[in-house]
Amino acid sequence: MKFQFNLVVLWMQLGVGVESAVENAITAIYGQFVVLGCSFTVSDKSSLDKLFITWQRKNAENIVHSYYYGGDQLENQDPQYAGRTSLFLEELKNGNASLKLQKLTFQDSGSYECYIDYKPKPDPSFVSVNVVAHYDEPILEITQKLSSCLLSFKSRGYPKANASWYKGANLSHSLSSKDSSYTSEDGFYWVQSKMEINVTEKHSSYTFVLRNPALNQTISRTVHLLNLESITGTYHPPNNYPLIASCIILMLLVIFVLFCSYSSTQLRRQEMLMVN
Repeated sequence: MKFQFNLVVLWMQLGVGVESAVENAITAIYGQFVVLGCSFTVSDKSSLDKLFITWQRKNAENIVHSYYYGGDQLENQDPQYAGRTSLFLEELKNGNASLKLQKLTFQDSGSYECYIDYKPKPDPSFVSVNVVAHYDEPILEITQKLSSCLLSFKSRGYPKANASWYKGANLSHSLSSKDSSYTSEDGFYWVQSKMEINVTEKHSSYTFVLRNPALNQTISRTVHLLNLESITGTYHPPNNYPLIASCIILMLLVIFVLFCSYSSTQLRRQEMLMVN
């Protein structure tokens, strides 16, 4: 039932009809699967052994999936798609030539062409796939300086997201920040946003917002800070200097008495040795 639900939703979204050369667009999630819709008119179910289906990248020669002689023919399949493609074989008799592509990567983004050789022969259909990824829970780093505090949030996703900082819960005016991003080996974007503030108020709060428009994803996190003195634990010298001074003097006196006693004992021993 879950499979049937996904298939129906995608067909409703695409409004597929290969007679039309309109390119349909799908936003797909990294690591999941997508169904590329394609259909044809079945004239005679007994003639399906003459059906020829080819899925390939638009304006490219690399084969994504082939079907003919009544079965899948994957000898010439691009290795990039090996083990990740399948047709709905039980649906061919109903004119459904849709392709299921699993374990999506960012390299799967692009346009796909569905070519069918069958009577009546339909026009090729095109589907555009955009693979995106949700951003992870942001990693917060706080660096305390002498008179300021550096707040930094970092997160991973795709495509490049927008980062903003705000004072408190007021999201109408963004604050100045230093943003950077880079692409990791697996194709993900790492977005980092830093903001340095002077902690002068008794209590301060700042809100970090990360927006990924491709998935309509918004992550909002608020950081509450105490004043600088509370954060750093500023050391206040004790005000009981007289007591400390007295203890130091007493310790010196004890050391002096012990030294005198030791010297007197040594002197008497030397006198006794001289008498003997």
